Order: sequence, then structure tokens, then C-alpha cells
Amino acid sequence: MNIRNVSTVKHAADSRECPRMKEEVAIQRVRTLEKISYLEAKRKVISSSPRVSYAQVTATPSATVNKLVEELFLCFQKR
Repeated sequence: MNIRNVSTVKHAADSRECPRMKEEVAIQRVRTLEKISYLEAKRKVISSSPRVSYAQVTATPSATVNKLVEELFLCFQKR
């Protein structure tokens, strides 16, 4: 059976490579070892993982922008 995650097709939904599954395993590990609640463990795991800002995600390298502008220019020149 080949089940896929709707948001991405980089891995099967039941794959151990799934980032969400890895996070859940870490939460359960912290919860068990430290004998704390699920929410406390989740907060610890999430606060310890690096977060990417909106600006970092939306930032486009200038080389890519330049290439896109060049392609658009060539497209309009052909018309």
C-alpha cells in the first residue's frame, strides 16, 4: 500500500522519515523519560527545535529573481 501525505509527496504517510512522526517520537520519548504530561513534553520538544521565520521562508535568492525577470523579458520580447 502506498499512502501519501496530502501536503507533500516527499515521503509515504507511514514513513519513519516523516518529520511529524519524528517529532511525535521525540515527544513520547521526553514524556516517558521525564514522566511529564504530553503537553509539557510537546512544549519542550517544540521549544528545543529550531524555527524558521516567515521572512526566511519567503526570501527568494536574488539569482532566482534575476533568472525569472530575464525569462519574463525574453517571453515578452518574442511577442
